[in-house]
Amino acid sequence: MNWNERPRVPAEPLAGRRPSARASTTGTGSAFAVAARTVCVIGIAATISAPTTALIATMTAAPAVADVLPPPRPPPPPPPPPNPIITPPRPTPGPVAAAPSQPMPPLGWYLMGVVFVAAASPIVATLVLNRELTPQEVWTSTLTAFLGPVGWIAAQQLFPPGSTIGPAPRPVLPPGTAATGHQPADRGRTGTPHRDGFAAPPRGAGFVLDEVVVATDPGVSTEALDALLRRSRIVRLESLESVLLARTYHRLRINPKAGVLTTIRTMEQQSLVAAAQPNYIFRLAQDLARERAAEPKGNAGQYVIGKLHLPEVHRMATGQGVLVAIIDSAIDATHRDLDGAIAAKFDSTAAATAEADPHGTGMASAIASHRELLGVAPRASLLAVRAFTKTPGSGTTFRIIKGLDWAAGQNARIVNMSFAGPADPALHEALAAAHDRGMVLVAAAGNAGAKSPPLYPAADPNVIAVTATDVEDALFTGANRGGHVAVGAPGVDVLVAAPADTYQLTTGTSVAAAEVSAVAALMLERNPALKPDEIRGILMATARHLGAPGRNSEFGAGLVDPREAVEMAPRGMPLTH
Repeated sequence: MNWNERPRVPAEPLAGRRPSARASTTGTGSAFAVAARTVCVIGIAATISAPTTALIATMTAAPAVADVLPPPRPPPPPPPPPNPIITPPRPTPGPVAAAPSQPMPPLGWYLMGVVFVAAASPIVATLVLNRELTPQEVWTSTLTAFLGPVGWIAAQQLFPPGSTIGPAPRPVLPPGTAATGHQPADRGRTGTPHRDGFAAPPRGAGFVLDEVVVATDPGVSTEALDALLRRSRIVRLESLESVLLARTYHRLRINPKAGVLTTIRTMEQQSLVAAAQPNYIFRLAQDLARERAAEPKGNAGQYVIGKLHLPEVHRMATGQGVLVAIIDSAIDATHRDLDGAIAAKFDSTAAATAEADPHGTGMASAIASHRELLGVAPRASLLAVRAFTKTPGSGTTFRIIKGLDWAAGQNARIVNMSFAGPADPALHEALAAAHDRGMVLVAAAGNAGAKSPPLYPAADPNVIAVTATDVEDALFTGANRGGHVAVGAPGVDVLVAAPADTYQLTTGTSVAAAEVSAVAALMLERNPALKPDEIRGILMATARHLGAPGRNSEFGAGLVDPREAVEMAPRGMPLTH
């Protein structure tokens, strides 16, 4: 059963569109070519007519200036000798003759005409093509306006069709996220494309993460397209000459790190490409209905379900196949809500018995419950690492590192650590090595209160520190504070599983950390190539801000938002915090 994607109708169906109804941007018969030639003719006309216009204006302007000048005045009579007693009145100044205006030289008229044509031609071409011009087209119209035919020829040599000017466009992210090296402006939502046929994937749509589908018009050879693709390190997998649409469609393999949306925006700049879109995934309706009926719905007492939008999130990802190691106390693998969730077990305590414990069972439930309750990643696979027993102080450096090392050997992608303690040099080295290996490390910030110093492993720079919030998004009063806190998650009165097929309400940063580990599993299902720092960056970029402005010591970046994080995951943006 595939839980990865859901079928969605593409935002812009291509079927039924006639190629003749769309303006092509290639070939000598394109609308832009006609507009550019019109600009060329206007430029030539301006070049020829400007000197003549200037000469006529000069000849007709001279008499007009002479007619308005006043006749010369006779010189004034000499003043009488001064009287030392009587002060003569000051003479009233006569009207001052206006200085004769200078006619504009021919070069001025020519430059005015050229500037007008250069400014108006992109506007005219945009109206004709019903889209914004590409950089190549803007340069062509500008050079043609200034240099006429010479400018047209120069533009074709300097900026040939299909060339790329400047860097590839970055995906735009939606407004509202704090500026920390990124501005989220487009998280996969449908936006208005610059060119028809280059729509972003709509919210929640399922598509192949490392492929796009592009269309080319007749006359564009596969050799020319392959040359363009090689420059972007994209591989053409197969092509189809469509009889219905009179176009050629190509399935392309892209780098998942580049992302589908970024590739679409890059293709939008290429005049050889007529359309580009994701390779959407569809499902048989009967299979989809059967899977929907089998989906866990959760319990009404789980406010986490609505707070984190889990039903909507699980249409995109459920954590299928992602290994999450839980370094904790013993987990009740026989609980009906964890049936089949435990992939392997490891006990670093060497204890004679492994009695199930409420803490470890609750953390596993928050991640992967899928019967009576609904976990954040119900299809994730859990690695149960027992490093704690009921004896106080049982979780030691040696036991934790031993469990972490075993999890690395099992190729765990995520490690959940819902425990806290002092700074530990050996554990720090182990965490750094796990981080460099690509393991996403998540830990509880701690429940020692506002006055507590930072606790570890949450305060370790390689770890994502998680705090807890309640149903009203208020901070859990017992939570640790500090600049190392990355995000928050529900952690007050959370309903989870307990040993012997029972259930419990749990409170603390421990369960909040488990939920964030599960969100990371959802993201890795969508994009297995994500690195730990990318996971952290996306979680913080998409979090819903809480508390004081900016990132703060109480909530970090805010309340984790699985829906937005999972939507951003396929692009794998390199974010820094």
